Amino acid sequence: MVPEFRPLPWPLRFASDVLPTRITVERKCKHAEQPGVVTAVTWCVVDAVPRGYFDDLRRAELQWLMRHGFDVSNPFYRSEIQRASVKLWMEYHRLFIQASQRLLDECRGTCPLADPSIGQIVAESLLYFDERRYLILDFVVMPNHVHVLFCMRNTGMVQQVRRWKSYTAHAINRKLGRTGAFWHRGFWDRLVRSLVHLWRCRRYIADNPQMAGLKEGTYIHYSRPLPPMYYP
Repeated sequence: MVPEFRPLPWPLRFASDVLPTRITVERKCKHAEQPGVVTAVTWCVVDAVPRGYFDDLRRAELQWLMRHGFDVSNPFYRSEIQRASVKLWMEYHRLFIQASQRLLDECRGTCPLADPSIGQIVAESLLYFDERRYLILDFVVMPNHVHVLFCMRNTGMVQQVRRWKSYTAHAINRKLGRTGAFWHRGFWDRLVRSLVHLWRCRRYIADNPQMAGLKEGTYIHYSRPLPPMYYP
């Protein structure tokens, strides 16, 4: 999905140490939010990963952070790792980011979102309040997970992701004639720090179907054209 170019309804903002940061704790996961800042978010279908996988991964991550002397209460701990050492960042990225990305890209489980009629429910939900409550920059609906790059008009990122997940879970369950949990509990988010970071996220979202070896028609990709000032 490539929409026509439209001027942005408000300017993009990137994470900063001087902006107020709101921390929401949800099932042991911390979500950091800054007003109007671009955020990358991921969530997955309930059977996309083995039971307890992300809890185990989070425990291992906390142990790694404490072992290397990082403050686990700092919402910008990943930036601190990058500033501390290239070697440390590469180790962290391999152990805790690439590992979960590879697991999701194996497309385990029933992969209901590969059905275009199911994936479209998610895509339409994401775009429903676009340019009103929030601004959607990019997303990809993969067979068993979703990546979204967006920014709120002001605040409310955590609540918005919950609304997307709740609405689409009920709509998809109705369509499939089933009940019970559809999405894995929680989600994973990261504040975008700069133009370079923004385009790294955009490229990852665009390349994700190819990296996972998906066929055309089993995913939905959306990318909004941006004004020249937002190109690195």
